[in-house]
Amino acid sequence: MNKYIAIEGIDGCGKTTILKELKSIYHSDKTVEFVKTPLEPFRMLVKEVWDFPLFDRFIFFAASNSYFSNAADSEKVYVLDRFIYSTFVTHLQLEKERVHDDLLVQIIANMKLTPASTFLLRVSKTEIRRRLSDRNNKIDNALDIDRLYDLYYDSPTTDLGEIVELRNENPSDLIKNIRIIQEKINQLKNT
Repeated sequence: MNKYIAIEGIDGCGKTTILKELKSIYHSDKTVEFVKTPLEPFRMLVKEVWDFPLFDRFIFFAASNSYFSNAADSEKVYVLDRFIYSTFVTHLQLEKERVHDDLLVQIIANMKLTPASTFLLRVSKTEIRRRLSDRNNKIDNALDIDRLYDLYYDSPTTDLGEIVELRNENPSDLIKNIRIIQEKINQLKNT
């Protein structure tokens, strides 16, 4: 079993806030590493492939995820800012009529890209819109929130490993979610 977990969810769901808190908790623990995907050398190419067809972009991001997976130190616990769930949702689900999901989920499984756990942060559409409006940046302003929200949350695929959905609407949710994710990190540290 791999020792990595993914923090997933639509833009504005609170991934950055949770990761910031977890980083402060584990800042001196050399057995826990926080990773934003995709890694280099893939990260420097993202802008170049962003206008590729969705399926081609999926292959790029799956390859970057595979690169991470093969380079990961088996003794460390990795906490990933997005991973295969986002890759699947944002690149494949958008082209459901063109892509055979079962085959691609099998490809993902063969590439050993399934995290030990995926924590899917869920926030209401109203709150997502408010948070993104507060951030007011070009990428966030261009998002089709309704479509992305439905893709992330209407029927999360269970074929991508354990997916734990966490409500992340308010500060008390944040505190509870950090404890839940900490428990998983500590469990993986002890395996």
